[in-house]
Amino acid sequence: MLKLLWKTKIIFLFQLLLYLTVPLMYYLMIRLAVHFNYIYLYWAPFNILLPAAIIAGLSLASVYSAGIVRILAWYINQALTVAATVIINGLDYRSSLTVYSIFS
Repeated sequence: MLKLLWKTKIIFLFQLLLYLTVPLMYYLMIRLAVHFNYIYLYWAPFNILLPAAIIAGLSLASVYSAGIVRILAWYINQALTVAATVIINGLDYRSSLTVYSIFS
Protein backbone atom coordinates (compact mmCIF):
# COMPACT_ATOMS: atom_id res chain seq x y z
CA MET A 1 0.00 0.00 0.00
CA LEU A 2 2.80 2.44 0.81
CA LYS A 3 4.44 1.66 -2.53
CA LEU A 4 1.18 2.53 -4.27
CA LEU A 5 0.89 5.81 -2.36
CA TRP A 6 4.52 6.70 -3.03
CA LYS A 7 4.36 5.92 -6.75
CA THR A 8 1.10 7.84 -7.26
CA LYS A 9 1.81 10.85 -5.03
CA ILE A 10 1.63 13.30 -7.94
CA ILE A 11 -1.79 12.02 -9.00
CA PHE A 12 -3.00 12.25 -5.39
CA LEU A 13 -1.71 15.83 -5.23
CA PHE A 14 -3.61 16.66 -8.43
CA GLN A 15 -6.74 15.24 -6.87
CA LEU A 16 -6.21 17.13 -3.61
CA LEU A 17 -5.62 20.38 -5.46
CA LEU A 18 -8.74 19.83 -7.53
CA TYR A 19 -10.90 19.25 -4.46
CA LEU A 20 -9.42 22.28 -2.66
CA THR A 21 -10.43 24.56 -5.52
CA VAL A 22 -14.14 23.98 -4.86
CA PRO A 23 -14.45 25.87 -1.53
CA LEU A 24 -12.05 28.46 -2.89
CA MET A 25 -14.33 28.99 -5.88
CA TYR A 26 -17.38 29.46 -3.61
CA TYR A 27 -15.48 32.00 -1.52
CA LEU A 28 -14.22 33.91 -4.55
CA MET A 29 -17.65 34.02 -6.14
CA ILE A 30 -19.20 35.49 -3.00
CA ARG A 31 -16.40 38.07 -2.87
CA LEU A 32 -16.97 38.86 -6.55
CA ALA A 33 -20.72 39.28 -5.96
CA VAL A 34 -20.16 41.67 -3.06
CA HIS A 35 -17.57 43.62 -5.05
CA PHE A 36 -19.85 43.78 -8.09
CA ASN A 37 -22.71 44.98 -5.91
CA TYR A 38 -20.70 47.78 -4.31
CA ILE A 39 -19.14 48.96 -7.57
CA TYR A 40 -21.93 48.66 -10.14
CA LEU A 41 -25.14 48.41 -8.14
CA TYR A 42 -24.46 51.17 -5.63
CA TRP A 43 -27.64 52.96 -6.74
CA ALA A 44 -29.91 50.16 -5.46
CA PRO A 45 -31.69 51.08 -2.21
CA PHE A 46 -30.54 49.13 0.85
CA ASN A 47 -28.43 46.83 -1.33
CA ILE A 48 -31.52 44.95 -2.41
CA LEU A 49 -29.66 43.30 -5.29
CA LEU A 50 -26.83 41.89 -3.14
CA PRO A 51 -28.69 38.61 -2.37
CA ALA A 52 -29.38 38.14 -6.07
CA ALA A 53 -25.72 38.74 -6.89
CA ILE A 54 -24.65 36.24 -4.22
CA ILE A 55 -27.10 33.65 -5.54
CA ALA A 56 -25.79 34.17 -9.08
CA GLY A 57 -22.20 33.79 -7.85
CA LEU A 58 -23.02 30.62 -5.93
CA SER A 59 -24.78 29.26 -8.99
CA LEU A 60 -21.65 29.78 -11.09
CA ALA A 61 -19.54 28.11 -8.40
CA SER A 62 -21.98 25.18 -8.33
CA VAL A 63 -21.66 24.78 -12.09
CA TYR A 64 -17.89 24.67 -11.65
CA SER A 65 -18.17 22.18 -8.81
CA ALA A 66 -20.76 19.90 -10.37
CA GLY A 67 -19.54 20.09 -13.92
CA ILE A 68 -15.86 20.73 -14.31
CA VAL A 69 -14.58 19.22 -11.05
CA ARG A 70 -16.68 16.08 -11.44
CA ILE A 71 -15.36 15.43 -14.95
CA LEU A 72 -11.72 16.09 -14.00
CA ALA A 73 -12.07 13.97 -10.84
CA TRP A 74 -13.34 11.07 -12.97
CA TYR A 75 -10.23 11.25 -15.16
CA ILE A 76 -7.95 11.45 -12.14
CA ASN A 77 -9.67 8.44 -10.56
CA GLN A 78 -9.19 6.53 -13.80
CA ALA A 79 -5.49 7.43 -13.75
CA LEU A 80 -5.27 6.13 -10.17
CA THR A 81 -6.93 2.90 -11.26
CA VAL A 82 -4.44 2.46 -14.09
CA ALA A 83 -1.51 3.23 -11.77
CA ALA A 84 -2.75 0.76 -9.15
CA THR A 85 -3.20 -1.93 -11.80
CA VAL A 86 0.30 -1.36 -13.16
CA ILE A 87 1.89 -1.48 -9.70
CA ILE A 88 -0.05 -4.47 -8.39
CA ASN A 89 0.43 -6.56 -11.53
CA GLY A 90 4.05 -5.50 -11.98
CA LEU A 91 3.55 -4.32 -15.56
CA ASP A 92 6.24 -2.37 -17.40
CA TYR A 93 5.92 1.30 -18.25
CA ARG A 94 8.46 3.35 -20.16
CA SER A 95 8.14 6.86 -18.78
CA SER A 96 6.93 8.13 -15.41
CA LEU A 97 3.94 6.38 -13.92
CA THR A 98 1.95 9.61 -13.75
CA VAL A 99 2.35 10.33 -17.45
CA TYR A 100 1.66 6.71 -18.30
CA SER A 101 -1.49 6.66 -16.14
CA ILE A 102 -2.98 9.89 -17.36
CA PHE A 103 -2.32 9.40 -21.07
CA SER A 104 -2.95 5.68 -21.44
